[in-house]
Amino acid sequence: MGGAKITDLRTTDLFGNPVRPNKGKRGRPALEISQEDRDAVEAALVKGYSNQRICEALGISLPSLKRHFRPALQMRDQARDRLKLALFAAMARAAIEERKPAAATKLLEMLRQDELLEIEKRMSAERSTRPAPEGKKQMTAREALDADAQLEAELEQEARGGVRH
Repeated sequence: MGGAKITDLRTTDLFGNPVRPNKGKRGRPALEISQEDRDAVEAALVKGYSNQRICEALGISLPSLKRHFRPALQMRDQARDRLKLALFAAMARAAIEERKPAAATKLLEMLRQDELLEIEKRMSAERSTRPAPEGKKQMTAREALDADAQLEAELEQEARGGVRH
């Protein structure tokens, strides 16, 4: 049976990922990084995905992720702040330069949210510096320690002065 060979001429799979030209042949094909891949990694970092989860989503290995996306991975902690700044800048541009009322409203909402976050941070810092209120058990334990310390001081005083009862 000399069957005909079926060749796959698709350039993308069902999910829109590129099909590598030498897939199924010997040797590992070179990883081709697209702008969509870069955007996907940055979006995953904003969402807080782990490196392993990003690898699984992109279908690449952990060493490939680290090799090709090292600068983005190093900015992991700043990714969310960078996105917020970009959105804020776009809203400010639309509100001021393009005079869009909806953008101005959204911009004011973003400013209020930032102010609320700052107030919350200040309040939590004040709460952490303020001593925690004592309950009955803590007060009793503190009073017992104070009484013990006072008794020890009196005994030491008597020992020094040679006072007997």
